[in-house]
Amino acid sequence: MKAQNISVRILAALFVCAATQLSAEAGLPTIEPVTSFGPFPFGDNTLPRSINSNGDIAGDNRDQDFNTQGFVRFRNGSHLIIDHPNSIPGHTNVSEINDSGLIAGGYVSTQHEGLAFFLSGGTYTDVTVPGAFRTEIDGLNNAGDFCGMADLPSNHSQPYMSIGGNVTFFRVPGVSLPFITFVGGMNNLNQVVGSYSSEGGVHSYLRNPDGTFTFPIDYPGALHTVLLGINDKGWMVGYYIDTEFTYHGLFVRLPTDFVAFDFPRSTYTELSGINNEGVICGSYALQFGVFYGLVAQVHRSSSE
Repeated sequence: MKAQNISVRILAALFVCAATQLSAEAGLPTIEPVTSFGPFPFGDNTLPRSINSNGDIAGDNRDQDFNTQGFVRFRNGSHLIIDHPNSIPGHTNVSEINDSGLIAGGYVSTQHEGLAFFLSGGTYTDVTVPGAFRTEIDGLNNAGDFCGMADLPSNHSQPYMSIGGNVTFFRVPGVSLPFITFVGGMNNLNQVVGSYSSEGGVHSYLRNPDGTFTFPIDYPGALHTVLLGINDKGWMVGYYIDTEFTYHGLFVRLPTDFVAFDFPRSTYTELSGINNEGVICGSYALQFGVFYGLVAQVHRSSSE
């Protein structure tokens, strides 16, 4: 892994010089690769999901058989592996970590229930949306408010927000079965980003705290656009799929800034989380079936 990191840094430096020149000419922010990490001892794939303001990253470790365990990679490079004590082995995932170190994730219980959980100070607390037979958490902020997906007998998979303990279900206006609204993440302002399916592909949205939506949010010319994270500045990250079915990392700052990002030498890049300092986490692949974690940094354009 050390040899790989050295080569990545050299390639990253060349990549940044070219990307910086192009983006500066366009007046857009630039994204600089910082480092890569993984895989951890368990599994072949490292899949970061979120990053807090301390630089701690939460995500999943997964093997080729889709056995999964959660992890937190701390800013100093040390890591914590997370397996819920009541989980079927290989069925724990971690999706979020906030600035206080509260961790959120999900697991399949030995009774085959799909449950969400919080982990704080070594204590696990199960989370279920009332009436749901499966609950997942996909976004968490510093107030402890969260959002995600809940499987309900009558509505199938339904997005929800829990603000101050009050649960609200929502969907992008006009999206109904067989199409689905998905949740990506949320910030401390209770803005939520995500995606939704339609006859024309997958598009993204921004939901504001007053319940209004900005949609569709699409990378120009993309087949599909998916947003997974948002910080308090309204900077959003995710990925898009082009007409060659290649995955590219994506940074969005409304109304007009769309920045594509490919980790050096990668065949696949996804950006999944961004903190208020503009530090991004995500994943990339050098070959099919092996994924590594990445860290990158957003830089404002020289005109700002």
